[in-house]
Amino acid sequence: MAGSSRGRYFVKVRHGDGELLFQAARGRAAVDEIQKVLLVLICLFSLVLVLAYFAIRWILKPIRWLTEGVNQVGDGYLDHRVPEERADEFRDLAEAFNDMVARISKAMHSREQLLLDVSHELRSPLTRLKIGLEMLPAGPKKESLQEDILEMEKMITDILDAARMQHNAGSLNRQNVDLAALVGDLLPDFKERPPGIKVSGGLAETWIPADREKAGIALKNVIDNALKYSAKGLEPVEVSLTREPGKALVIIRDKGIGIPVEDQPYIFEPFYRADKSRTRKTGGFGLGLSMCKTIMAAHGGSIELNSAVNQGTTVILIFPADT
Repeated sequence: MAGSSRGRYFVKVRHGDGELLFQAARGRAAVDEIQKVLLVLICLFSLVLVLAYFAIRWILKPIRWLTEGVNQVGDGYLDHRVPEERADEFRDLAEAFNDMVARISKAMHSREQLLLDVSHELRSPLTRLKIGLEMLPAGPKKESLQEDILEMEKMITDILDAARMQHNAGSLNRQNVDLAALVGDLLPDFKERPPGIKVSGGLAETWIPADREKAGIALKNVIDNALKYSAKGLEPVEVSLTREPGKALVIIRDKGIGIPVEDQPYIFEPFYRADKSRTRKTGGFGLGLSMCKTIMAAHGGSIELNSAVNQGTTVILIFPADT
């Protein structure tokens, strides 16, 4: 049975001894009622979505902490620790991560301390060797031994200087430094070395808050490497200075032998050298670029490298600068 009564449609269904009655408003009242129901449903659905969003963020927050921790440790910041605020499996994971980083940091410190101790201990026997060498008659053997001792002394000096830089990098003697003038003062030291140096685009006055001595060490190491791995007769090493919002960039580009792709992720690690032969011709002990990275990080800047074999290498030193 169907019909209408008092502005409502109804359907009456008999079922056994009873009956079911279905009613619905008609006209504008029906539309308003449907809109109200839809509005309530939309509000409820939106509330569920908002609550689900914040619930998922809360659940995934430890994963973001771990991701940040992995990135920090990957960049060499071994003092970074992941928060251990949750009382669930994520807390166990955070504790395991922090314990792993602590053990890595301890192992790295032990290695550095061993190098320092060995370096200090080697100074005395080297001094005795130099004194004893003076007693030998002049000749090729004596000259060869002298070269070996000088090379060992340089290695020890470099190790101690790198360690001192690592520990004192945070205590910078910051002052307003004209980066253009600093680069200009360094270039004459390399003017006699092939294939030479050229300045691209001029060196416009660029003031940055920096430790002039340490910034100079970083610049000098990079320029020295660019010349060292560029053969005579190639294009000169190109040095340029540019400004971007909030930073100053010194770009040093050479057309030398380049660095293999597989070596590039490790090029800033201490004692790492792409030249596996470690010959006297190329020299060095793999500490120069590591020291540059430490200096740039202490300034709040960074160092970037792009290279291709037999095409050359571009190193960019990025210093924070007042906008």
